[in-house]
Amino acid sequence: MRLPPVANLPVNAAGWGFFLCTEKSMRTGRGGEYVAAILQDATGELVSRVLDNVDRLKDEFEAGEFVKAQGRLVAFNGRSQFQIDSIRRVMLAADSQDRREGFREDLLVPTAPRPVEEMWAELHELVAGVGNPHLRSLLTAIVSANAEKLKVWPAARTVHHAYRSGLLERRGRRLVIDHHQGSRAQIEQLMSVAAPDREYAAFIRDLPFAAA
Repeated sequence: MRLPPVANLPVNAAGWGFFLCTEKSMRTGRGGEYVAAILQDATGELVSRVLDNVDRLKDEFEAGEFVKAQGRLVAFNGRSQFQIDSIRRVMLAADSQDRREGFREDLLVPTAPRPVEEMWAELHELVAGVGNPHLRSLLTAIVSANAEKLKVWPAARTVHHAYRSGLLERRGRRLVIDHHQGSRAQIEQLMSVAAPDREYAAFIRDLPFAAA
């Protein structure tokens, strides 16, 4: 049976699910060597353990990989722990069995609450509103060249908007609030979204500014 999302997973629930493994380490306990891992989906994290068949399963996955795991959520020392019976890397091919069973990356990674395409359209509107035609052209080119990354990058590793599409949400929100068409502040804000790169930032600061 497929497990519900982590946030809704009750103690003693047993089944399988798709997860992102964010941490993995080998440890030694009273019963010998075991695998300690953190598995997550977009709703939460599971403290997880491989206690049996360790030699067979320990090389079946690594931190940073999507996995398919089967096991049971138990109460252990006052905490919930997902005890893994089997685990392997997800097959990522578009026509794989895992895809047919419902594997989707966006269900396993915390994501901005707003639709990406909605935020993307707002960014394009703001770029189109830049008064200086040369800067507008430059920004359009940079946004287009970095579209794939801009749509998924988090704004940070922790704390503020540290989730998929967080950069687009955080910077886009600030641009909407502080919008002042053609101003240097707007250009610099747009640049921080379009190309968070020191060379680009230095280049834009050195350009002669002329608001329309």
